[in-house]
Amino acid sequence: MFAIDTSTIRLSPDFDVIHLESRTAFLGELIEVQIGPGFTRPVTSDPTVLAPIDTDWFVAAKPGNAWLSAATIRCDRCEMATYLWRVAIEVRLPGT
Repeated sequence: MFAIDTSTIRLSPDFDVIHLESRTAFLGELIEVQIGPGFTRPVTSDPTVLAPIDTDWFVAAKPGNAWLSAATIRCDRCEMATYLWRVAIEVRLPGT
């Protein structure tokens, strides 16, 4: 169980534009990814930096850099992604 408060980062992509952005999170902050249906589950490039804690939730677990990403899969037979969503996140210690 975890609490949602002002230290929760909510990522709710706008899919009308190419989505590549970067964010800063501080150690211990929660990150919620709000992606619509048709997308794969969001994944982290480094689970030691952004640790998954639930389907769409991550915690900034240690200082460093990682990507969160998800994709649509429009071709079931070939499993080719037609849209990739990615956000680079730098995790810092509080006060830095």
